[in-house]
Amino acid sequence: MRRSAVAAVRRGGVVCGLLALFACTAADNLSYAELVGELDAIVRLPSAPGDRLVRYRDRAAVSPWYMRSPLTWPMRWPLGAMFGATAEADLTNPVGHVRELLSELPDEVGADLGVVSDAFVRLLLLAELDAGVGVRIEALRGLARLVEPAGLAPFAEPGQAFQGPLAADAMAAALAAVRLLSEGEPESAATPAVRAALAAAGDRPMPTSRDRLQWVHDLGAVWRDRSRRSLRPLVGPCLQKALSRAYEALLLELVGQRESALVELRLCALQQLRSCGGPQCVPWLLAHLTAVGGDLVRGESAADSEPWVPLRLIHLCGQLSGGLALQAVRLPGRPAAESLSPADYLAQVACRPDSPPALRTPALAALSLCLGRERLEFDAEWVRAWQVEQLKRP
Repeated sequence: MRRSAVAAVRRGGVVCGLLALFACTAADNLSYAELVGELDAIVRLPSAPGDRLVRYRDRAAVSPWYMRSPLTWPMRWPLGAMFGATAEADLTNPVGHVRELLSELPDEVGADLGVVSDAFVRLLLLAELDAGVGVRIEALRGLARLVEPAGLAPFAEPGQAFQGPLAADAMAAALAAVRLLSEGEPESAATPAVRAALAAAGDRPMPTSRDRLQWVHDLGAVWRDRSRRSLRPLVGPCLQKALSRAYEALLLELVGQRESALVELRLCALQQLRSCGGPQCVPWLLAHLTAVGGDLVRGESAADSEPWVPLRLIHLCGQLSGGLALQAVRLPGRPAAESLSPADYLAQVACRPDSPPALRTPALAALSLCLGRERLEFDAEWVRAWQVEQLKRP
């Protein structure tokens, strides 16, 4: 019995070892260069006019198991040299393969600004242009994990982040300036005009996602150019601002989406926006959502089968107190009549007769909390009385 038991344990150990050898994910133990090489081999960028979606190849050069398994780690380089570090393979689930690569990518980026910007371009592109939700959410999570290592501060100044895109003439001057930095002599390229153009481009994002990607790519290329290391003190802060502005613009675009299939993506973007900007960004977020879709803010959205986004907005507003709860901001180009404070928004949802109970009850509780009431009351009469008092205020 003892011998058979020992033999069974040995057989079990061999089986477990074999399972561990072959059960590694697509991204285990790969370096940053290997990850992006594999990612670039699978992702097919849009090429036809009007095509805005990325697609994935069913066959691509990917890393074989011995390059990924933790059990072969000491021998991965000799094995790669002997049998090849990559090999053409059929991919039964290329989207799942890409998600595994994206989940590992931020861990391999490090703090070098040039590598961060290189990863940022890929993640921004997938977060915006993938046809599904899973890859886009994974890309968003990857971007959020790169914010701190890169020293970024998105939404640190909400009044600036919600002001809209850069003017066309400022964008053209900035793009011309970065071309001079990449093509001219490093010692003479950083003229006062170039410095001024780069500084002006740091306050607002480029108008389109294509422009933003190009801007980040060009600045990152100058940073990574070893022959232009003397320009890094100038390019570094500009690149950090470009990354922050591109991330801000992406989140603002996503939270304003209306398709019901994108609810999870919008919730992820809402959470990241609030995490970056803190409580002070919530009144600005409310103004932004009013501008892109007032019915969503009022809880009337017919695009959502479930009111998850308005409910999340109620929770965010209910976390405020004092002046922030009563702060009504107005975005450029919007009429003053659209200004709505978080407390006003909660009161509107609580008092509208057509508000669904799934929103009305949380709105009543959230308003009680942000106004500092001593007890929760789920009768909307006190809310109407509060609204009347607010109208009397100068």
